[in-house]
Order: sequence, then structure tokens, then C-alpha cells
Amino acid sequence: MAVPHFIPIQTVRRPAQSPTPTAPPGLAPEHNGAVEAALPVDAAVTVRRARLGDVPEIKALIDFYAAQNRMLFRAQAELYETIREYHVAVYEAADGAARVLGAGGLHVTWEDLAEIRGLAVAPAAAGRGVGTKIVRACLAEAVELGLRQVYTLTLVPEFFERLGFERAERDSLHIKVWYECYKCPKFANCDEIAMIRPVGPERP
Repeated sequence: MAVPHFIPIQTVRRPAQSPTPTAPPGLAPEHNGAVEAALPVDAAVTVRRARLGDVPEIKALIDFYAAQNRMLFRAQAELYETIREYHVAVYEAADGAARVLGAGGLHVTWEDLAEIRGLAVAPAAAGRGVGTKIVRACLAEAVELGLRQVYTLTLVPEFFERLGFERAERDSLHIKVWYECYKCPKFANCDEIAMIRPVGPERP
């Protein structure tokens, strides 16, 4: 698949971290808004744009997986600065509070390209289509912005293949991706798979 403006690079997204912590299903144990171990079967999940008040729960989700070396840590300040990039999946808990079940961002990289990044779903919500809803929200936003392509770097390519992404050589990624990956301490030893998807009105 021909992709314009792209140059060879090697990328990595996840620095080495400490061993997997002992944490309950859901969010980090110190987070007072942790998702319940078992999500109610009839829980209505809604995807919306993230708000500033969602940042602690987004960070707790990301920290949970980053501690397992499955994604990058994100500083709380960075999440506040980039909050407009994020979509969250939420449901109303028994106490009436909205709980964040998942989050993911669309980060514009160039005039025709963006990355889906920071995709994390609470273990309590696994298999409920939460990740799919978040990615579809990001793709819809990409169409609204007039982007031509969306890419991601992932350890679960099968998930993105079901959403129309195709595997791509890392050396096909745009020069702007180099800047993003250069900040990662393991950028020369990437074990993630690059995937890319055209977007537009003609795509589902």
C-alpha cells in the first residue's frame, strides 16, 4: 500500500518498567474511583469527549497497563495538556457517579495523518466492545478533521485488523513519527507492530 511522505525509521512506544504490580481488576489500587471488579451486565456504556475531571481515571488506567510494560506512562500534566485528544467510555455506577471504563486519543501528526494512542480499557470491561467504540469515535473525528490516514503502534494487531487497519512496515511511517518515537528510551528496540488505515467518507 503506497503511503506518501514517509521515510525509514525504527520505533518503540514502551520503556522498560517494574514487574507487574498486584492490582485489582480495573484501575490502580490507590485510585478512589476504581472500576468495579465485575461490570454490571446491563451497564450502558457511552463514549464521549474527555473532560478535565476524567484525567485522574484516565491516568490510573494508563498507569495500570504501563506498570506491566504494555504501554507508555503519561504524566498527569501531559494528560491535562492533551485532554482534547481523548475520548472516554463511561457508565453510571450504582452510586450515581460516572466511571471511566476506557480511554484513547487521536493525536494529529501531520496535515493528513494522525495516531490513535493511549488506548486502554479497564479489565472489568474486557470483551464488552469498549475499545472498539473508542477507536470508532477516533476514526469519526479523523474524518471530520479531513485526515487521510490513521496509524497506531500496537501489541494487539488482531484487534485493529478487525477495524480495518493493515499492518505496515515501520519504515513507511511519516517523518513526524520519528519525533514522537525519539522521546522513548527504547526506540531502537521496538516490539510493537505498525498499522495504518485510510479514512474518509467511503470507509466504514
